[in-house]
Amino acid sequence: MINKIKRNPQKFDSFELYTKLCAKNSLDIGELSSVDAVVDLVKSALKDNRKNLNLVFGKRVESMFAVVAASLGKCALIKQEDGGEAYCNDYISIPDYRVVLKDGANFLVEVKNYHKEPFSETYSFTEKYFNSVLKYSELVGCEVKFAIYFSKLNYWTLIPSSAFVKDGNKFIITIEDALKNNEMLLLGDQMLATKPPLEVYFLSDPSKPATLDENTGQTNFIIKNILLYCAGKPVTGELEKQLVFYFTMYSNWEELESLPIMAGERLIGVRFTYGPHNGPSDDGFDILGNISSMASTMYKLATEDNGEVTAVETDNHPKNFTVVIPEDYKSDELPLWRFNIEANKGIQAHQGPAKLGIDAKRSLALFLTLLVIFPILVLVFEANVTLINKKGSTVSVAFTFSVFALICAYSFYFEGSAYARETRTFKLLLVNFIICFVPLSITWASAWFSKLQTPRAIHTIAIVTALIQTALFPIFALFTSCYTGLDCI
Repeated sequence: MINKIKRNPQKFDSFELYTKLCAKNSLDIGELSSVDAVVDLVKSALKDNRKNLNLVFGKRVESMFAVVAASLGKCALIKQEDGGEAYCNDYISIPDYRVVLKDGANFLVEVKNYHKEPFSETYSFTEKYFNSVLKYSELVGCEVKFAIYFSKLNYWTLIPSSAFVKDGNKFIITIEDALKNNEMLLLGDQMLATKPPLEVYFLSDPSKPATLDENTGQTNFIIKNILLYCAGKPVTGELEKQLVFYFTMYSNWEELESLPIMAGERLIGVRFTYGPHNGPSDDGFDILGNISSMASTMYKLATEDNGEVTAVETDNHPKNFTVVIPEDYKSDELPLWRFNIEANKGIQAHQGPAKLGIDAKRSLALFLTLLVIFPILVLVFEANVTLINKKGSTVSVAFTFSVFALICAYSFYFEGSAYARETRTFKLLLVNFIICFVPLSITWASAWFSKLQTPRAIHTIAIVTALIQTALFPIFALFTSCYTGLDCI
């Protein structure tokens, strides 16, 4: 685990700020009056900024990321990237950090805090800002990733820029896509699980007074010993003890109950029981949460008091925010399941022009779709010829448009994803219109010109027309899908 490099901000950062403000306000750095002027400027800015909650929470999350990443164990260097002067003719935005991993890989990280309801809204950047970050990444020749902290879930995601989707003048991502593309594993993040419940017994010193007020529930005793249990088994190993305390305080598990242990009127101790909110699962283990989430919980507690933020940074060493679990960890007392959750590279959203990518499932879906389309086109063609001859063109047109409307309704409400329906409603309608209306219009027109042919000739024309249109269907689908910014087939 890497150490935080000691600096002297009072000496160097204060002087750097002083010289910058002197330069901006045309002050002489050698004049004592300049010191007073700068102090007044800083005092005024601090009075305003300390009330700016977006700035306070944003800076705290930015600082939190560095500590969390350092505590996960895979980083060799984490360096603030956006400090100091920069000169450039291009419009750029400098990411927050440069991260170098122990395996030599390195990338830039832009940290963002997301405090809205994650499952009801998308996270978005303006196109101008997003491209300015990518421009800096291009200039320095280093990939950039976006670390988004979903504060209401206490969950970190590390997302490559390619996972964001262009939507108008914005680049957006849903939490579902953020989770699918999450690369926190690169930093060493894992999801942990163990057997519930975890129990902590605080036992009183028998030689000292130990009382329980039954009216208030308040206990008064001196702790003699602490016993720990996991799924009913005693936990005695030193590392296991550390882990139990860490999980009870910072994991997703809740305190289920706290009960006094009595022997007559004598208070023997107090038992605290921890477990998942919805009770134990049938899997034999239950999820405690991600290591990054536990470290974040500890960081937040270290920088707030009664829910109020009192600091955005802490001088505590990164090792104080986690418990290092050896790679070869095994324990019968505290069994752990460790899940390495990798990003699903196969479902990354495209950035810019859509790229072709036909996988096995999509190929099968396309093949089955074509099998259904072909007989429909044949039947619609022959039905149109019959209707034109017996009921006239008006009834035939009405029939064709009814089929078109049904296909569009099916495609829109069943084939489009919920996210696509919510964000691209009009574009999806355009997709359905082009894919469905054009072939059906050709079918109707061909049927009208074939109305005087013999039944055998009509059947042959129907099959040939359907074959041609079925062959053209992937081209129609590809064009409309790529045009609207949806995944290409």
